[in-house]
Amino acid sequence: MGSAEHPAEINLLFYGITVLRDVCTDADSEAPRILTERVFPQRADVRSVDEWVAQP
Repeated sequence: MGSAEHPAEINLLFYGITVLRDVCTDADSEAPRILTERVFPQRADVRSVDEWVAQP
């Protein structure tokens, strides 16, 4: 992660955030795909549940 661009982002720099892509849902099926492929990776580690469970 880089430096914070906005004061609200400062808190994010201190946490390791993981988003589990295969449990993100929405009525619009495109929304989770766009979020997990384009938006969340900029601020979080995006993994499947299986990848997350298998991590040491």
